[in-house]
Amino acid sequence: MSIRYVHKVDITLAGKRDQVNRALLALSGEARHLFILIDEAQEFNNREFGWLKAVINSLSRAGVKVTTVLFGQRELKQRREELYRDGRSDLGVRFMKTVYQFLGCRKEEDFLAICEAVDRKSEFPVGSQLTYTQLLFPKAFDGGFRFANHAGMMWEVVRRTVPSVKLRNGLAMEAVASILAEAAIAFKDRDAKDMTLSETIIEEIVIQKLKEGL
Repeated sequence: MSIRYVHKVDITLAGKRDQVNRALLALSGEARHLFILIDEAQEFNNREFGWLKAVINSLSRAGVKVTTVLFGQRELKQRREELYRDGRSDLGVRFMKTVYQFLGCRKEEDFLAICEAVDRKSEFPVGSQLTYTQLLFPKAFDGGFRFANHAGMMWEVVRRTVPSVKLRNGLAMEAVASILAEAAIAFKDRDAKDMTLSETIIEEIVIQKLKEGL
């Protein structure tokens, strides 16, 4: 969430906290509910988690329901252990009581879901109402092109090219995103209503990614 705060920031810590509280309170709207999504949360330390708890407590006292979701690398599990070890189980329970691990892309259905997100559930630039597919290939998109329609073919290339041990562990989102990004680059000059993805080119992309340490 970006609050797009443009006013003068208070110098004191207490003043900054008050400004954050008031900005978040305004953003809660009529629903009186905020979703706070934090990326790279493994970078948070105990004091910062404590500060966030204080902010959320203040919002709760004002009648605002707050849902906090942390995203992070595997080090986030270590941060959770540190909270409990350092006597801050209150913070551990508040922010990391339940931990879900992304197991990676291990089957065609997983790959299809990602392609569908690119086709239908994305937006870039923000506010444009354009999905990534529509932005990258406007003519092909109008002609019915969707990455999801080629997900089966692309996953079959991955299945026969990538070592089985890697697939059992699951392809990281970074690897899947890299394959799709390279596909977009490879076909960037072929935008047309009848555009389709070449299995040969997709295989070349996957093989190259393997050489790069996919």
